[in-house]
Amino acid sequence: MKLIRRLPDRSACALFVGHNPGFEDLLGRLTGSHERMPTAALACIECDIDHWDDMGDKKGRLVWLLTPKQLDAYGE
Repeated sequence: MKLIRRLPDRSACALFVGHNPGFEDLLGRLTGSHERMPTAALACIECDIDHWDDMGDKKGRLVWLLTPKQLDAYGE
């Protein structure tokens, strides 16, 4: 959360890459949603904040979550 709050306000979006269990925990903390994130999963979270420093628990909304199996299905 400290890294998110330090993002420059000129950045409208951010991409985070990491490992579990940290990312499942972060997803739950930001959105209140407790979803499983297998290896290589992607999640999109929208946040209704004016400044990154305003980020906090449940300030985001899970827009979508894609697993590798779902991505593989698009390639078939």
